[in-house]
Amino acid sequence: MIYNHLVKHLSANALLWTGIAAIALTLLEGSFYFLLFFAGLVALNFCLIMILNQIAPGLLKHEFRGANGANSSNGNIAFKFSPLKYPKVLDEETREYVPELIRIDINSGSQTIFSGNMARNALKQFQKTISDALTMKDNAPITAPNAPIIEKKKAQKKAKT
Repeated sequence: MIYNHLVKHLSANALLWTGIAAIALTLLEGSFYFLLFFAGLVALNFCLIMILNQIAPGLLKHEFRGANGANSSNGNIAFKFSPLKYPKVLDEETREYVPELIRIDINSGSQTIFSGNMARNALKQFQKTISDALTMKDNAPITAPNAPIIEKKKAQKKAKT
């Protein structure tokens, strides 16, 4: 669990309720100091926001997304996988019928990089290639698992001609 968001929200909430309690207590005492201070801060903030909107109109526009959404300004890439119901194949590892095709959507912010259906075996090869690349210690290039077979077939064709 990420605690920095929780602490930030709890702190803001505590400050809000402290301010409300301070205003309520001073109103009960008959003093309007904190109420006038609050009204002045609201007016000052409103004036600053209006001035900033006039100077730089796009400065205060924010793009809010959910916890798993990617924001295009920080370069995050979001992967979304969803299995298609049909056709189904027998998986060798689990010995169960599983969807053969998986829908994959790759997004960067609001821009779609890739969207399509991929075969289960292709995604397994993709996963293996990524895990090999992440565990690699040298600067040697990583090839797909079928690359040596393809190279061997090309060499056989050249030998025949």
